[in-house]
Amino acid sequence: MASIDPRPRKKAHCAATPEDFEKLGGEIMARSTDGGKSAAVFEARFVTFFGVISVVVANVWNRLVDNGDPELESAEPFHLLWGLLFLKQYPSETLFCKLVGVQDEGTVRHWSQLLVRHIAYLVSDVVGCSLLAC
Repeated sequence: MASIDPRPRKKAHCAATPEDFEKLGGEIMARSTDGGKSAAVFEARFVTFFGVISVVVANVWNRLVDNGDPELESAEPFHLLWGLLFLKQYPSETLFCKLVGVQDEGTVRHWSQLLVRHIAYLVSDVVGCSLLAC
């Protein structure tokens, strides 16, 4: 007979806002969203790192969470940023770990590849329309 894990199982996260992703992205970029630089400069840097603006990232995250896929139950919003960073920069695992502040290459590889795969599943939902408007 299998034992029951007494720890509560982590549930899929709630919706996230563009501001949530700006804060998380700012941590990865070592830039603050309120550090005196204009919003346009921050947004340009965000796109340089992640390939899209924070509104699009939030939209993608919210679509992924809404799908209720059990594979994403333990996913955090920053994992989506890892996936986008991987797609945009395609860094070596050592550099990738340094960029996101994680020492375990396997962890970074697991989450970035998982989120990239789930982003690809959204193609049928978003091709032909803007993620901002769909």
